[in-house]
Amino acid sequence: MLTLDGTTITGGSITDNGTVDVDASNTLKLSGVALSGGVITNAGTIEITGDSSISNDSFANAQLTIDANQILTLDGTTITGGTVTDTGTVHVDAGNTLKLSGVALSGGAITNAGAIEITGSGSINNDSFSNHQLTVDAKQILTLDGTTITGGSITDNGTVDVDASNTLKLSGVALSGGVITNAGTIEITGDSSISNDSFRHRQRRYPRYRQCAGERHRQHYRNRID
Repeated sequence: MLTLDGTTITGGSITDNGTVDVDASNTLKLSGVALSGGVITNAGTIEITGDSSISNDSFANAQLTIDANQILTLDGTTITGGTVTDTGTVHVDAGNTLKLSGVALSGGAITNAGAIEITGSGSINNDSFSNHQLTVDAKQILTLDGTTITGGSITDNGTVDVDASNTLKLSGVALSGGVITNAGTIEITGDSSISNDSFRHRQRRYPRYRQCAGERHRQHYRNRID
């Protein structure tokens, strides 16, 4: 085990055949680093201050932060638990999979040219999500409050959830299977499909009509199609 409390690593490769550890209340900063293999036990914070990658790693997480304008590539990595604060970009290359279990990811951008698999219930909130393949495993819930997903497929074997007062936007997305629980709004901003899905409104409101300048205007309270 290598403990890296309060350390900043700049450049180069870290080949991890054991465990990289960060203790509680401590921060490890990475800039221009390619870390691969092994295990990360992060009870503190890992901060990405310059473009880096964490590949083929088993990552037990408390706090992962990606600084503004920086890219973190996460090919073949499984992140379990904690928070990912993304003010930059989370990236997955083609042919690779990022697995998330019990992770709350928020902000920034995701560029997913491969696959992101939700193996344990979590959330991706307030994110601009360019997608190829997103999979929600059976009996798991993925909350997508304030997120815009563009392109690709969502294979829903569990539940896609939108909380009250929040909006999920879909553009060019093919969503299939599973359950949707929509207490907020799902807005279709580009041609999309929702197929073979059980679509549940926790609170259902029907369109209301009103007269305005001699024309009838329909107000949609739940699912709006632009």
